[in-house]
Amino acid sequence: LYKFDDSSWEIFNSENSPLPVDQVLHVEIGPDGTKWISTSDGLVSFKDGEWNIYNKSNSGLADNYIKFTKVEPNGIVWLATNSRGIVKKADNRWYSISTKNSSLPSDNINCIEFDKNNVAWVGTDLGLVEMKKKGWNIYQNIRDPANPTLPVVPGNNVTAMIVNKFNTLYFAISNHITVYNRLRWVSSLYPGINSFAFDSQKNLWASSNYGVYKFTESVISSTTVKLFDNTNSKLSSKFATSIAVDGANNKWISTWGGGLVKYKGI
Repeated sequence: LYKFDDSSWEIFNSENSPLPVDQVLHVEIGPDGTKWISTSDGLVSFKDGEWNIYNKSNSGLADNYIKFTKVEPNGIVWLATNSRGIVKKADNRWYSISTKNSSLPSDNINCIEFDKNNVAWVGTDLGLVEMKKKGWNIYQNIRDPANPTLPVVPGNNVTAMIVNKFNTLYFAISNHITVYNRLRWVSSLYPGINSFAFDSQKNLWASSNYGVYKFTESVISSTTVKLFDNTNSKLSSKFATSIAVDGANNKWISTWGGGLVKYKGI
């Protein structure tokens, strides 16, 4: 885990900090400034110099392999596990949502997002789940006989998602980017997407196994896209595992085998 304050770097690992392992999968910053760190051996929280480690032996976690973390504005923490579904942490209470007690199509959870109506969207390896209070919708690549009006999506493996201020949702589904603007679903072929981020100019950036895509004004089309890789940019590896944009509009790109890249361009 790395911390950078624009002048110096600080490295946290299992030898110099309470991190249980060095395999950090995701970092989420909550509304109170708490850093929620997903690892392959439990959940870690860090705030004001205080560390807390949560695992199956000391908490309500059902699985120590935490792939992704998302925090609601009210502070409730949602955890995407590798094989035990979703775990929610509300203060000191823990709740599990799995195929055993819900309509989840799979317990392998990849990502979680909340839209502007605070509806949870969950990406699994077997479909996309919309968790409405009045009932869930499960979007897959085959028609649901029980709900034939439900749209069919281009695949079942949902690897990333993001929502903009207009409540338009962008999903990475089985080598496609699928956009849902509350009126229609549109899918375009873009393989290997791992994460999304918006910059201050309303452009959508997507990290992928083939480099980093930039979509001007978040329009998904061949005329608005530019692909940066290790042949036309200073990306150290074309395998971009994640991307984030900071308050100064810098793009931070993690790569597989090429370290961390900071891009100041627009």
